[in-house]
Amino acid sequence: MRKTGICVKLFAIVLALFMVAPVQAISAPAGAVKIEINHKPSQEKYIPGFRIQLDTTIENDKGFLATRCYFKAKNDKVFTFVNMRNIKGNEYSAILPAPWVKSEFIEYLFVAVDMDKVVTRTQLFKVEEKETQEAGVWKDVGEVKEIRVDQVQEVVEEKEILRKQIREKYSSKRPPYQIDPQGVIVVSTELDKALYLNGFYDGINLFKVPAAARFGVLAEKLYTPEQIAEAG
Repeated sequence: MRKTGICVKLFAIVLALFMVAPVQAISAPAGAVKIEINHKPSQEKYIPGFRIQLDTTIENDKGFLATRCYFKAKNDKVFTFVNMRNIKGNEYSAILPAPWVKSEFIEYLFVAVDMDKVVTRTQLFKVEEKETQEAGVWKDVGEVKEIRVDQVQEVVEEKEILRKQIREKYSSKRPPYQIDPQGVIVVSTELDKALYLNGFYDGINLFKVPAAARFGVLAEKLYTPEQIAEAG
């Protein structure tokens, strides 16, 4: 009986260590120089209207051709990406555009490409939207609807008023990983169908990368076979 009790305690300790360890990355081909991507996802839900900053460490002695964060909201079928910025040493940061009301959750993953064009990706992470008292009102304004050309300016003005209200009320209540939208954010796509980002409202410049830079098609299970065929 004593031995059984000791085994149970050891198992609990090992399990606890796994639960607090940072999430580590995935795979590079056999024989390749290993790339390690470490990211600890936040458990706090995001507030609509603020950008999301994601921090990682990426280790590889050879350097990188590309470091990216691919992402999409719940109702989008296609991943787009932002390039990650090297902060210092092996620390990297990605800033995602501001999710809008009723985006529900954002899925994201990290991809690093070394100088030999070896592509390494992480598992898929998810961060959820925080429900607010104003969610119903925001949803009515935020929904994409068919509108007449002469009403476009009115709709934009409504969204801007709403975004201002969000910032004023929740700026001090947002989680630490969220920041104010300032300036235009560049988002890149590898697919023709990703011409609009569902679930986001921000100053976004959507850019389609050339074929030679479509490293996402080499990342395991990032796209469906049909999407890969479309990307060429």
